[in-house]
Amino acid sequence: MFRFCTFASWFPLNKDYLKADLIAGVTVALLLIPQSMAYAELAGLDAHYGLYAAFVPVLLGAMFGSLRQLGTGPVAMTSILTASVLVKYIPDGNPENYAKVAFLLALIVGLIRIFIGCFRLAFVVNFLANPVVQGFTNAGALIIGLSQINKIFALPMEVETGFAAYMIALTSMFMQLENLHIMTTLIGIVSIVVIMLVKKYKPRFPAMLVAVILASVFSYVLEFEAKGGSVVGEIPSGLPSIAVPWQFEVGSMDIFTLSLKLIPDAILITMIGFMEVLAVSKAVSLKTNQKLDFNHEMIGQGISAVGGSFFQSYPTSGSFSRTAMNLMCGAKTAMSSVFTSIIVVIVLLFFTGWLYYLPKATLAAGIIVSILSLINFKIIYQTWKVSRLDGGIAIFTFVATMLCAPDIINGVIIGGSIALVLYVVKKVKGSPLKVKDLKLAMKGKTLSIELKGGLYFPQSPVLERLIQTKVKENNYAIERVVIDASQLNELDSSAIFSFSTIRTFLASSNIVLEVKTEDRRIIEMIQRGGLGAVLA
Repeated sequence: MFRFCTFASWFPLNKDYLKADLIAGVTVALLLIPQSMAYAELAGLDAHYGLYAAFVPVLLGAMFGSLRQLGTGPVAMTSILTASVLVKYIPDGNPENYAKVAFLLALIVGLIRIFIGCFRLAFVVNFLANPVVQGFTNAGALIIGLSQINKIFALPMEVETGFAAYMIALTSMFMQLENLHIMTTLIGIVSIVVIMLVKKYKPRFPAMLVAVILASVFSYVLEFEAKGGSVVGEIPSGLPSIAVPWQFEVGSMDIFTLSLKLIPDAILITMIGFMEVLAVSKAVSLKTNQKLDFNHEMIGQGISAVGGSFFQSYPTSGSFSRTAMNLMCGAKTAMSSVFTSIIVVIVLLFFTGWLYYLPKATLAAGIIVSILSLINFKIIYQTWKVSRLDGGIAIFTFVATMLCAPDIINGVIIGGSIALVLYVVKKVKGSPLKVKDLKLAMKGKTLSIELKGGLYFPQSPVLERLIQTKVKENNYAIERVVIDASQLNELDSSAIFSFSTIRTFLASSNIVLEVKTEDRRIIEMIQRGGLGAVLA
């Protein structure tokens, strides 16, 4: 178990590394503080719970995770998933019970992650097919964006279950434009423009912070709150008190019954959140040549969530934007995240009063800009080009998720179930590739891999990791990787995307990828996926 105590590898501390980590940690904190408050609002919680989630989870994720630059904490998708779960159990929106169920959900999510990591079950995430994730992510991002529009216009919007009711509520909101609060709308739109401009022209600078400072000054000077504007308001000063996540009741439901009901939702939050962590981890590994250990990272993320649940934190995950900022700022070790956590502590102890005048429209603006990176219809089109079936699954999942809004977690259940049923049908019709039967051979500086059977979404990530491991074991001395697909009788879009990921990984070390096959159907799929150059 000691190997999971990543913090032990930080010592003895390197002076140059510490300097780089301090700069990165402070920079990421300046991004995280306003971002975490916005994501808490997205989860249906008061803004200060975002700051709590930016404290203990960030610290524990750094201490026990496997990757040095991975930024743990509140993220958009996990926040909206949390809201979609909590609204089922706290329909009256009671703030106290809502928050307590959020802490319990974080505990259950964390325990599931630890269980998966300890028993080396991280491969189960492979059974969430890429097309399902594509459709769900795009729909979820649109729902997130729609949920913030009323905050930009300062108009009431009653959120109902079901897409039709959701759109009716949105339409009803726009019918009240005569009640528009001009100052709120102005702040919201200007905040969006400021964030986007800073992101484009000063990518190293925390764009959200710029918008927060400008909006807060504007709010204070022009007495925004007194003129009917909505601000963050009073934020409790001091560190979060210890809160035992299971000492409460929701109506007539005891804690045991509630916990059992939360488990299926917690499993889905775990899987979807870990898909994001995997994507971030792969990017970090490619850039820094760190070894990937998904089970270790699952344990680290689990400890982070469990620890956070006792300090009033809702479910957290790995963040794309903050990990990218860590890398951009030259973070060398996970001490950068420790410094980030320390800055959050300082803010909680001494500077919460400064956040009082922050307009909620600016938080909504930050969310809207951040989810723009999640909307990617092009990838669904690419999946459709490669495989009409997989493209159809992506589109169906997208539609199902939109129809289930705001209870979007049902969308991934529907899409994922269909993908698994189709996989089982394919498995019955033809034997899928068995990783244990893969034939690997080294000849000179060429690594050859022979594929047999069908390559589908559960096996594709395993093939990626196998190639990455072999290349690293040979100290990147390999010059060419040849995938013999002449006996491959079937593949899906996930396999094509895996080939693309493998090519990117190999290209970063000047290693050539070749795929050999004479099957015209497979050749056409590879070409439609934009990978014609890898065909031998």
